[in-house]
Amino acid sequence: MTLTARPDRTGVVLAGGASTRMGSFKPLLSFRGRPLLAHAIDALRPHCAELLVMAGPRAAEVSRVAEGARVLADPGEGPHVALRLAAQAALHPTLLVVPADSPFVAGALPALLEAGPNAVVRDGEGVNPLVGLYDRAQLQQAFASPVRSLQEVAAKLRSRPVTAPAGALQDADTPSDLSRIE
Repeated sequence: MTLTARPDRTGVVLAGGASTRMGSFKPLLSFRGRPLLAHAIDALRPHCAELLVMAGPRAAEVSRVAEGARVLADPGEGPHVALRLAAQAALHPTLLVVPADSPFVAGALPALLEAGPNAVVRDGEGVNPLVGLYDRAQLQQAFASPVRSLQEVAAKLRSRPVTAPAGALQDADTPSDLSRIE
């Protein structure tokens, strides 16, 4: 399977969290000389024809470093709300979704792409729907009734878990996490 940019796929970076454990806005923090957000965008760019960044209420700040991605504000009510809005805004039938705070997530994408739509990665704690490949129409159907979490969305879609390579899902939730993965 070729893993090149496809005209039928929208990449979505979830970058609107409050970053309370970090103490500062994670997507804009420097990791190896560039914002964490830039690493997420780089991971998606080879596989997607369109890139969206769901930036919560900080869209203006995020747009300064979004490197050609379309930045959308969302109410900052959680990743499930951001993903619902991304599904409405996306131009393509498949959404490849990653969080902004996982700079090595590119390693997880080949397994998702091979599995096909409605696949999510499995991490040490179970299914991680922050990293997934979703069928846009089915995603919109899942949001037709109220949902409270991205885990609930993944369950409604009967998402298939795929295993990511070791280290691909390391994220930066706290200053010590960022230091450890740097």
